[in-house]
Amino acid sequence: MNANNHLSAARYLRLFSANFALAFLFTTTAAAETAGAVAVVRETPASISLQISIGSDGNAPFSRWILIPPEGGVSLSVENPVVRELDRADGSTGSREEFYRLGEPAVMRGYRMIPLFVSPEIIDPKDGKAKLLERATVTLDFNSLERRDNPVADPLRPRSSRSVRKLIEELVVNPPLFSRDDGIEDGSILYVLGDWNEVEDALEPLIVWRRRMGWKVATLRVDDNDDRVAIKSAIQDFYDNADVPPEHIVLVGDAPGMRNNRYTLAFYDVRNGAQWAYETDQPYTFLEGNDLLPEASIGRFPFNNISLLEGMVAKTVAYESDPYVGGGENDRGWQRRAIVAATDARSGRSSIDVCNWFIDLTRSHGFTRINNLYFTANDQEVNPGDFIHTNFASGVSFFLYRGWSDMNGYSADMPRQLRNGEKLPFVMLATCNTGEYAAGNQASAWSYTERFVNNSAGGAIGAVGAAGATHTAYNNLLAAGTLAAPFVREIRSQGWALADGETGADESLSGLWGCDARGELEPRSVADRILHLQPDGRSGG
Repeated sequence: MNANNHLSAARYLRLFSANFALAFLFTTTAAAETAGAVAVVRETPASISLQISIGSDGNAPFSRWILIPPEGGVSLSVENPVVRELDRADGSTGSREEFYRLGEPAVMRGYRMIPLFVSPEIIDPKDGKAKLLERATVTLDFNSLERRDNPVADPLRPRSSRSVRKLIEELVVNPPLFSRDDGIEDGSILYVLGDWNEVEDALEPLIVWRRRMGWKVATLRVDDNDDRVAIKSAIQDFYDNADVPPEHIVLVGDAPGMRNNRYTLAFYDVRNGAQWAYETDQPYTFLEGNDLLPEASIGRFPFNNISLLEGMVAKTVAYESDPYVGGGENDRGWQRRAIVAATDARSGRSSIDVCNWFIDLTRSHGFTRINNLYFTANDQEVNPGDFIHTNFASGVSFFLYRGWSDMNGYSADMPRQLRNGEKLPFVMLATCNTGEYAAGNQASAWSYTERFVNNSAGGAIGAVGAAGATHTAYNNLLAAGTLAAPFVREIRSQGWALADGETGADESLSGLWGCDARGELEPRSVADRILHLQPDGRSGG
């Protein structure tokens, strides 16, 4: 491993834990390339011109984000398109009737951008024939009277964040010319809790440690802790008026609905006809604009008694301030070990593919042992319990799981029995129901992520899961996008790594589904394009 190109595993893990031991909910994400390319031809304060080129096998729709001025309009014009007619029956390519269109402006922490959607293959409404775009030059005019909505409020206000800068550099085709010497600082950390003195006292060791690290830290108490509107209003007011806007928001409390637990903070229930809650905290991060791009990362410390919170605080501070190197031959080198599991054939071969992709990624960054557990034709539903506990005991720094909603028989109580001590991995459970934390509102068999996190004798330093039933396509993309962020883009925060995975949806799923930053969808079947997704778009794992 080239020491100049890769962080050591120990230093990497300390940095990656910067958003603490948290459990998250995800929506969608992406981590795929398309056959289309978009390159900047020329750029002025008043416009930008882009060259669109379609590969020889490229007919899949795709999108690219373009950075635009903080206020004003934007419109699209096209020059010199090269189009050829396809020898196909009318209607063979679906119902798309235009090669390119602009979405609506969106804002992420002071950066205003707009998605350009490209459909290389269309049915021309003028003659009903199938046609393929090979290349074209498109120009965005910033003096237009169109699409003037979503301006950046107070665009000169500093909103520093190293993670967001790295994300913007990756996300847009025309990133700003950032300099490593421009004195960029990070945002602040905001802990949100009810009016609980004992909770703030339990947080104090972590707050002290964060300040020693150089972070600006604040606590925000909310009076009506079970009212998400009140919580969002308080967070919004703090974000709008703080000298250093928070880039990490930590909800310190469990979800309402748990019996005998007064330490609760409201969540958003985004179910759409389901019989149980689909809980998420993500809307708390939508603090600029009217879109679905975050201004901060978010997570929770889930607990129902002070000793549980104290345990999470203690293991987080110890993990970062005094990293465990290893006390014997079996322990030493645990930071360079990982495990992956794909345990249910119903999720399809793609669940194994994404695990194999992660094995290749970690090996290329100096990992020495990555154990795997996969379903086979003869054993199509595999309980991963023994595999998880054996490998956690010896020490791993990452665990990627792809399977089914009940983890194929590994019950949600089992993470509490892990005794891996200071060898704490980051856990990605990209599978249905694994991230539910409002267990009092539905079956008590879930809540995997919070039980990995609040195990004070081991478990995980952070965990990502899904609330409710999700989809094989989303799960694979979420896992790949989030796990690529720290290795490929050097985003060292768990929360911003997850945000990077989520915002990548507009790079892949926008082409497949036609979604933009406001969540609007144009249904289209998921094809065998991304990480070998199942052609039938399997759901459930």
